[in-house]
Amino acid sequence: MKCRHRASIAALHVVRGNNDLDALWAKYLPDHLCFDLNGWQTLLVHDRGDVPTVLEAGTRLVITGHSHKPGMEWRGDQLFLKPGSAGPRRFKLPVTLALLEVDTHSIEPRLVSLLE
Repeated sequence: MKCRHRASIAALHVVRGNNDLDALWAKYLPDHLCFDLNGWQTLLVHDRGDVPTVLEAGTRLVITGHSHKPGMEWRGDQLFLKPGSAGPRRFKLPVTLALLEVDTHSIEPRLVSLLE
């Protein structure tokens, strides 16, 4: 059975993580990525510490990882989202992912626990 490339299912936005620095397959991945998510200017970066203190004008969604700890915080009209980790359990953290319902005027984030 062949594995289907994930980008064939939906848009795929990927950045390099701290454990990917020496991986040949990650060599061409960016450290951060800016893209439009249905009208929401989005910054995707692995480590929260790498988010600029002054974000680009219009950035409304910031997605980070690194700690594997899920969370979300609204700062004015900006959403800072950490979806957690959907892979093997790290440390004693929950196994989670984030779902976003997005339209041009609103975004409804939800953290989903994958294991009880």
